[in-house]
Formats: sequence, structure tokens, C-alpha cells
Amino acid sequence: MRREAGHVFIANAIWTLGLPRLPPFATEQRPPSATDLEAVPEAIQSVLEWLDRIASALLNHHTAKEYEEALRKSGVAHGETGLFATEQKTRAAIRNARFDMRIATELATKL
Repeated sequence: MRREAGHVFIANAIWTLGLPRLPPFATEQRPPSATDLEAVPEAIQSVLEWLDRIASALLNHHTAKEYEEALRKSGVAHGETGLFATEQKTRAAIRNARFDMRIATELATKL
């Protein structure tokens, strides 16, 4: 779905908001009629309102505390962390503990 929508956020927004409601238009089996042409302004308005809801959802997402925190932690440049010193120490301690557990498990299976 993400590939079809073009971006993961659009895919999530479609999942949450749904697609805009459009009236049935002419198909190969049914030629266009006058009512099809009259429905075009309503369809355009429906799509514009849907895009406005998407934009509002994106803006709300970007102003959420969780998003701002994730953005801070991701850093501003490649190879640079945005973590505070205590967060870096905690992450390193967890990584070392997991490594030690893996080594201990491997040694235990060898005995």
C-alpha cells in the first residue's frame, strides 16, 4: 500500500481517514452523461476537503511530543546522535548487557 500511495504517511492517513467519496463516473460500458459533469465540482470539493484533512493530520503528527522527541533523538546530521549523554550511556549499557548475555548463552550451550 505504501508503494501505491507514494509515502508511508499517506498510506497511514488512508488507513485512518479513508479515501474521499467520489460519485461513479463514466466507464467503458457507460458513456458520460450530464449528471456525470454536474458531479465533477462536488467530486473536486470532496477531494480538496480530504486533502485538507490529510494536511491537518500531518501537521498534528509533526507537532506531537512523541514526534519531536523522536526527531531530537535521531540527530541532525548523518553519524551524529541527538541523544543526551545519559541516554547514550544507558544505550551503551543495555547494548553491553545484551552482548554479555549472548556470550553467556553461547558458553552455557558449550558446557
